[in-house]
Amino acid sequence: MRLRGRQTNLEAGLVQSVTGRNQEDAPLNEAKQKPPRSLAARIVAAGFLAAFASSVATVIFTGLLVKAPRTEISAGLPNIEMTTDRYRSVNLVFTTRIAVDNVSLLLELPAGVELRHYEGRRRVQWRTELEAGKNVLPLELLASTATRGQLVAKLRHGANEKIFRVYVSAAPG
Repeated sequence: MRLRGRQTNLEAGLVQSVTGRNQEDAPLNEAKQKPPRSLAARIVAAGFLAAFASSVATVIFTGLLVKAPRTEISAGLPNIEMTTDRYRSVNLVFTTRIAVDNVSLLLELPAGVELRHYEGRRRVQWRTELEAGKNVLPLELLASTATRGQLVAKLRHGANEKIFRVYVSAAPG
């Protein structure tokens, strides 16, 4: 029953029993449950989220871009065994699907190993052409002392580079 726009206590009690709360207290209860956030609190929260997201992105990109240093391990590499003071013929074979012109070839020799006609040099570089298929590079190596190390051959064409490694060990004869 309404009397001039006011609820009677009976009606207010019915509304409270049906909805489980008093209609007059509803706005007050909602205000207590969800306090409005201030602009400063929103800015601080957004700042923390942005800092966290940038930290995660930094860790991910650093992991993708930074590579672990390679250790010099001979396991799995082709092996050349030599005797000191004797030349050893070694053939390096490079296979290509197509012919390639103007290829830079760099050989890096381990300490104590020399290349015939390039004695005293540990690095030898020249330009060459590769034919389609197998390309054989014969090398005459001489170990002047007992040694172990890697012979590294680097082929470069433009921005592309391919690295080949061979483990070399020399013992006294």
